[in-house]
Amino acid sequence: MPPTVKSLEERIDEMAADLEGVARQGEATAAKVDGLDAKLDATANALSVKVDGVITAQNATNVQLAMLVAKLEAVVEQFKVTNAKVDAMSTDYTAHKSKADTTFALTKWIGAFVAGVFFSILVGAFTVVRAAGSLEATVQQQLRTLDEIKRDLGEIRAKQK
Repeated sequence: MPPTVKSLEERIDEMAADLEGVARQGEATAAKVDGLDAKLDATANALSVKVDGVITAQNATNVQLAMLVAKLEAVVEQFKVTNAKVDAMSTDYTAHKSKADTTFALTKWIGAFVAGVFFSILVGAFTVVRAAGSLEATVQQQLRTLDEIKRDLGEIRAKQK
């Protein structure tokens, strides 16, 4: 059947209604896109703020790291100075120990010499005392013998008179 005017008008009305629906949907979609665009802008701004915060924190961390590196370098330099002082003290100690060892060795030799002399004096004194005792015994014996000789001589002289 051929299309009638009425059916064409109905179709046009339907199309117009459909177009109005599409227009409303377009407006709704545009509103949704505007809302999403606003959310995207807000998210971009928040992300920008967060990135700026991260960059600021990273810069602060870099400054702190640089300060820490400087402090560590100062500590390393102080360790070098301390190591040099310890080396100097070690050298001084070695020299002092060498002198002390020499002094102790000399003192030992002097002590041994003095002990030897003291021992020799004791042995000599003991020998002199022993010899004196022997000599005294000999003198006593000779005195007795001399007394006997004097007595015998006195008896002989008394007989001759």
